[in-house]
Amino acid sequence: MSLDPPAYILSLQNNIRARPISWEGAVRARTITDADLKRIKSIDKVRKEQRKQTIESDLDGFAQLLLGGADAQSIFQAAAKRQDIIQNLDVPSFVQTLTRHPNPYQPLLPFLTQSSNPEEPIPLLTSSVLSSLISQGLAASNKTPAHVDEALPKLFSYLSTLARSSDSGLQDIAVQEYSALLKTRASRELYWSQRKETLNPLIEILRAAAGTTSSGDTTPMNGNASVRSLGTDTGLAGGVGIQLLYHVLLVIWQLTFEGDLVGQGLDEEHDIVPLCAQLLRVSPKEKISRVLLAILNNLLTSNNQTLLPAAIQARLPSLLANVKGRHINDEEFLGDLDSLKAMLEDYSKSQTTFDEYAAEVRSGHLRWSPPHRKPEFWKENARKILEENKGELAKKLAEILSKSWESDRQVLAIGCNDVACLIKEVPEKKGALEKAGLKARVMELMQAPEETIRYESLRATGEWLSPCEEAEYYTCLFQPRPALSSDCGGWRLEAYRALRNRIGRALAKPEIREQLVERLRALELRSQQRQRKTQKGTLMEKGYVFVEDNNVARRPAPPAYEHPSQEISVTTIERWEKEVLEDPKVRHTLCAAKISDSQTFNISIPHEGAPVTNQRSSGRCWLFASTNVFRIALMKKHKLKEFELSQAYLFFWDKLEKANYFLENVLDTVDEPLDGRILQTLMQSPVGDGGQWDMVANLVNKYGLVPQTLYPDSFNAMNSSAMGSLITTKLREDALRLREQAKSNEKSSLAATKSAMMREIHLILTLMLGPPPSPKETFDWEFYDRDGKLHKLSTSPLAFSQELSSSTAMRLCGGTDVHQLFSLVHDPRNEYETLLSVERLGNVWGALPIRYVNVKMSTLKKACIQMLRKGMPVFFGSDVGKFSDSARGIMDTALFDYELGFNVRLGMSKAERLMTGESAMTHAMVLTGVHVEDGQDVRWRVENSWSETAGDKGYFVMSAAWMDEFVYQAVVDPSCVASELKNILKSEPTVLPPWDPMGALA
Repeated sequence: MSLDPPAYILSLQNNIRARPISWEGAVRARTITDADLKRIKSIDKVRKEQRKQTIESDLDGFAQLLLGGADAQSIFQAAAKRQDIIQNLDVPSFVQTLTRHPNPYQPLLPFLTQSSNPEEPIPLLTSSVLSSLISQGLAASNKTPAHVDEALPKLFSYLSTLARSSDSGLQDIAVQEYSALLKTRASRELYWSQRKETLNPLIEILRAAAGTTSSGDTTPMNGNASVRSLGTDTGLAGGVGIQLLYHVLLVIWQLTFEGDLVGQGLDEEHDIVPLCAQLLRVSPKEKISRVLLAILNNLLTSNNQTLLPAAIQARLPSLLANVKGRHINDEEFLGDLDSLKAMLEDYSKSQTTFDEYAAEVRSGHLRWSPPHRKPEFWKENARKILEENKGELAKKLAEILSKSWESDRQVLAIGCNDVACLIKEVPEKKGALEKAGLKARVMELMQAPEETIRYESLRATGEWLSPCEEAEYYTCLFQPRPALSSDCGGWRLEAYRALRNRIGRALAKPEIREQLVERLRALELRSQQRQRKTQKGTLMEKGYVFVEDNNVARRPAPPAYEHPSQEISVTTIERWEKEVLEDPKVRHTLCAAKISDSQTFNISIPHEGAPVTNQRSSGRCWLFASTNVFRIALMKKHKLKEFELSQAYLFFWDKLEKANYFLENVLDTVDEPLDGRILQTLMQSPVGDGGQWDMVANLVNKYGLVPQTLYPDSFNAMNSSAMGSLITTKLREDALRLREQAKSNEKSSLAATKSAMMREIHLILTLMLGPPPSPKETFDWEFYDRDGKLHKLSTSPLAFSQELSSSTAMRLCGGTDVHQLFSLVHDPRNEYETLLSVERLGNVWGALPIRYVNVKMSTLKKACIQMLRKGMPVFFGSDVGKFSDSARGIMDTALFDYELGFNVRLGMSKAERLMTGESAMTHAMVLTGVHVEDGQDVRWRVENSWSETAGDKGYFVMSAAWMDEFVYQAVVDPSCVASELKNILKSEPTVLPPWDPMGALA
């Protein structure tokens, strides 16, 4: 493997060679000898071939010139400013002669520490010479010479200072020289032994490229540039150049040839498998992907027991399927790809949930994989974990928690979570876990600086304590310091120190204070009950002294209670109810109780989509809502238990199309003033995350659909603000350039200018989201149906989307063709039963515009109910921020009573809220059920895209009143409305201005 020399090194050499050096003066000053001068002159300013012949004719003499001998000084020591001798290493026989010298590196090593400035030329050139010499020396001998063992650590240390630099050119020099040196097992072992200074900076470069650098850390690529960086390509997150990334990956690949040595360390210290998976996901070049696959193949082959669980959790199997769809023909690439796929498939087939958890624990590196958060898993497996193989897994868990995990602190939080779950399910095993040191370690972690670790350790401590200990524990926390030290054990004092300050801050919140008071009262009652059962005069329990009141026995017994035989009259009950309802607080409580009604509906679709989706920190609700509608037809057709379409695939093409749509609008409005309302509205959000049903319909018609396993969410899809901000800034700048050019005499080149701008946007999207599958190219999708039968489908994204209109899908969906759905809206400002559109709103230029049929709310509701009766979910747009509780999953206008709380009545109508900007449709969700009584809707079941942690496992309840006020749009099948409404689609629309609230994007 040979890499081109770094450009900066070559420029330094050329600059030095161009300088005149007075060698004769050096002879007069007795710095060098006449013999030295003769040899120097023989190779100075001559052709390369002649220089090679001259050196080969006097190998020993030139070796003595450079490295010195018994009676002669090295030229490096005598003339330190002439450091371009590296060119002579092009003569193989000369290199071999140099490496046979008793100590060939000693004359050069002092120059590495000549300056602390990493840009100093002499140390840089010295490192280049040493790298070449040592590399040749390692290759020439099976056994590592002693002088190599002495020189290599010093060279590694110097190169690590370049790798830690913020300058990409210096980093690339270090990485290329590392690569030249890591050709033998000995050098790789030495490099690994110095990994804190050598490897860690390279991992930071990889994290920056993957977009996963920890917040607050200084990224190694901060955009600084100098003469060394000129001409380097920057194209990934963190400003990491593609060539630098490739060279760093080559070093990691060389290390992985010692997989047994480095595998576990790379996993525990750097989470290498998820990092490589993320880089593979965003890889813009085939050569990057090729090296990543080679790294993963080496690591997983030599560490399959410890790293395969991490690969599964990093969703590597689906990622490899996506990579295979890129149609790469390189045989080595495909060989690594097939090898990895086979390895992962064999592992997945043989693993149960318990096996996956056990493998993760045995790997020594915990991650938030699904078992950790599933109560069902712990109910079924906690005892097995503690007892199988004499508690092997529990001992390994203790070993994991005993480490500091400075590079991945979340491991400690996960471990505490597991301890809490084990104790909760198998409390009788507390003693064994305490003997393993887990109790002391968990309590120690209550002082950790990270909030997550503190929370999980406190939860585990709470599970550990018995009711009596728990009462004592809480009591101790609020005892004065002397009482604590005298009456409580050492572990309680530890808890006191760790938690008293934090609990004091928590108790400043009234709701927490009330909960704690109730808890202490309950514990006090339990303590009293235990005392009553004691017949002795004195009871010692856990360090507390209880003194029996001997007078109790002498007190007379209270008179027996005589129950009066009396019925409760209806009149009395009515009087009580009237008095209760006169209290406004009671009325408000009853209102809340009514809102949180159970999830029962008498009309619902028979097959809800699964799993519940999660749009994360992005504004892609419309894509999630629409794909949640699409997937029902595909799940029914292919008999799937769970299925999710790729929202990221549509997101990629939507961003690209919106950028083009924006630039076309800019050219279309050249005559409009820049500070006018039209241009300002366009400039406000050129490529926002939101969208409308007709926009997703345009995307599906042009690009099709793919399963999420083929193009999963990337970091920038789930956290889209940074990418959106970058593209918005770029498009605003491009808009100014286009307007200037359109007004000049260069109109003929407008198309070329715009095309170049779009290519830049495409590059940004590709690097941040990853290259998507081509709409017309075939992909292979393998899946299990709900009966466990394996299927394989070979199709293209466009052909896959056409399955929504197939006769089978339509039959299974009650005759609904998803491609024919259209939007109803309720806009009381405009005339009903008219067609509405919004000027300059869309994403695909030249495609169908946004269209709404404006109807009364009663018509919209009837159409929604009819869709649900057909067994199809309903896409709808609403203002979810009003009168809603996302934690409980409630949307009801009675949720808050402002009049009761503030004596203020809020009475704007729906039309007035639209006209004043108080409300608009800002979020899209899906209706899956409705409860109807006496022909009127009462409540609706809503599927959101905020994960299972919101509402009732991802589902919300929406009252009929809330729907009247804050739902604006519903997408239905034409068969669900009267024929006269369908004909409205053929009429001329009323076009609303771009700033109209009906142009808001969900």
